[in-house]
Amino acid sequence: MITLPYTEIIDLKSNYNEADYSLFIRLPNEYKTNNKSYPTLFLLDPQYLFSVCYGVQRIYENYIIVGIGHKVLDFKYLDQKARGNIIEINRDRDFLPWKVNKNIFTGVSEVEINEIVSTSGQAEKFSQFINHQVIPLIDQKLRTTEERTLIGHSFGGVFVSFMLFCHPENFTKFLAITPVLASEYYQEKKMFEALKKKISDTKKFAYFSIGGEEKDDRINNYVEVLEKACLGIAELSNIVGKVEIIAEENHVSVVTPSIWRGLKFFDMNLS
Repeated sequence: MITLPYTEIIDLKSNYNEADYSLFIRLPNEYKTNNKSYPTLFLLDPQYLFSVCYGVQRIYENYIIVGIGHKVLDFKYLDQKARGNIIEINRDRDFLPWKVNKNIFTGVSEVEINEIVSTSGQAEKFSQFINHQVIPLIDQKLRTTEERTLIGHSFGGVFVSFMLFCHPENFTKFLAITPVLASEYYQEKKMFEALKKKISDTKKFAYFSIGGEEKDDRINNYVEVLEKACLGIAELSNIVGKVEIIAEENHVSVVTPSIWRGLKFFDMNLS
């Protein structure tokens, strides 16, 4: 494994679901030559979000970056389909508060679908792992402030929304990139109506982005469906929020501009 400058990896087993995780940490270049404390940027899916943020000067100069990932597996003897199945199981388990709807899958065997569905919807356990293991470890090990940002994409964006509703106490800013909030994806159809009752009394900052070229053949007017769901969160009291449709970007390409724009939105509103 190649080690990038200013980084370290910490392996950690969850006390809540017994799963193995890896924390990918990127320190500011000047961290070891000063006594400054830094805010923390927590990323889900670090296999790509960490690389997006790693080399951006404006980010690494001002934040400690922590990617919360599933422990690196030896994929040497696994084909792409097998790798994808492992990733799907882990993400559906950890990022979703509700069990996924088996009817959304196409081209997947019944055995694989049943495995994904049966383990999905354990976001509460993942939230406990972050709040009670990851954050205390990072705060103990590094010079951090109490300003923390959580960033997630797709199902990771659903988890960011879940944390905003149910466990907002440890984060100040929530950045959800094209979160899959269409209820057709889940067995529970009134999911966010219930969660809205749990919103924190403390002011939080939330940014939601959607690619203008987002498409889903299972859902009509997909961009409009996501926009409505995101607005339903961003416009709640005690949330300083913004929903932005980024033109000419799809589900994947929207990631990089979303991080830039989201952090800029937070900077403007916190200054």
